[in-house]
This record gives sequence, C-alpha cells and structure tokens, in this order.
Amino acid sequence: MSNFFQNILWWAGILLLQVFLIFYFKPTLVYTPYIYIFLLLRINSLQRSVLLILAFFVGLLIDSFTNSWGVHTSSLLLVVFLQPILNSLLSRQTLSENVDFSIASMGGLRYGVAIFTFFFIYHLVIEFLWNFSLQQIPMQLLKVLICTLLATFIILFIESIFTPNKQEDNG
Repeated sequence: MSNFFQNILWWAGILLLQVFLIFYFKPTLVYTPYIYIFLLLRINSLQRSVLLILAFFVGLLIDSFTNSWGVHTSSLLLVVFLQPILNSLLSRQTLSENVDFSIASMGGLRYGVAIFTFFFIYHLVIEFLWNFSLQQIPMQLLKVLICTLLATFIILFIESIFTPNKQEDNG
C-alpha cells in the first residue's frame, strides 16, 4: 500500500475514532481524550507554515463538533507550534534536523514521553480555556492528567497494533 493511501487511512480512522469519542463521552462533562492531534504530530514532510494552516482547519473541524468557539483551534496551534522544539528536546537529534516522530526513530520510552507531553500541553490548554477557576485547579489538573493518560494509552495501543514488529531471523 502506498504511503499516501496509508496516511489517508490513518486520518480517516483517527478522525472517526475522535468523533465517536466526542459524541460518546460528551465533552466538558466527563473525561474526553482528544487524540486527533496525533495526526499532525506524525507529519514531518510538510513545511511548518502549511502544517500550522492544516492544524487551524483541523481545530476548526473539531470545534464545529464540540461547539467550543476556537478552543481546540488555539490549543492545536500551540502544540503544532511547539512541536519542533519539543521533538528536539525529547529526541537525540538536533533542532536543525528533521525529526521523524515515530517509535522506530525515537525509541519506545522517548516516544511515550513525547506523546504524553504533547497531549498534556494540549489538554491543559483546553481545560483552562474552557473551565478556568482558581478554586478548582486541583480538579482541573486531575482531569487533564486523566485525559492525557487515556489519550496516550489509546495512541500507544493503536501504534502497537499497526506498527510492524521487527523480529530477527535466527535460522
């Protein structure tokens, strides 16, 4: 299967899963993991400006489903803007190199930490833009942590299913 069709299947699958999660969990009422940002983290072949424009439109799409008036758009733009800096901090490569965001290039632990970091920033911005209250900061941080853990688990589970295992031949 060509890389183009494989990417289209990834986008369709993750967006359908996200829409299901949004409608099943009813955002802002319980813990809703927003996993669609993973799609934009996997893209490393586009220029940064094109990726920011794509993030803007994907954020608007999710905002239209959740009726959240740009909360997802602003959160997603922040994560995509910080992506090269965080990738270079969390990987072995320098900022000038094009960091491939995958388990194979980063290693399992670094990849898991990177996914967790991106989702934590995203959910933190969303939660504070939606429901900021000084009296409820511990509860909001707990909600951010639970949503981040759920999203990280879902993405690592999906990655473990669809990433081919490299087994050594001893024969």
